[in-house]
Amino acid sequence: MFKRRSTSLLVLTGLLGMFGIDQGLAYVGSTIAQYSHAAPCGKLPGFAGLLQAAHFVPSGGCEVDTRKGGCSNSRACDITDPPSGGATKGKCTDTPPARPGGLPGCACIAK
Repeated sequence: MFKRRSTSLLVLTGLLGMFGIDQGLAYVGSTIAQYSHAAPCGKLPGFAGLLQAAHFVPSGGCEVDTRKGGCSNSRACDITDPPSGGATKGKCTDTPPARPGGLPGCACIAK
């Protein structure tokens, strides 16, 4: 009885672990892909910010208007830590708000 219960628990734990790892890796991959052509200007919140700090998500060199949101201007910008083979030059572009009623963002879009 104990051996069967232990084996069942081990199999269940293994299956749940595999599904959790797959979903976690998919989330990391999709977050990195989301920012592959648009480097956010400023620090990202949450898990995306952690990936940005670890240099998995690039950063843009645009000036952000903190009062009304968006970019201060649409000048040329540099992308730091671009994906392998990615562009290092771009243009400052406003992005839609992350949530309804929020301020627009700013990103350096690769040329």
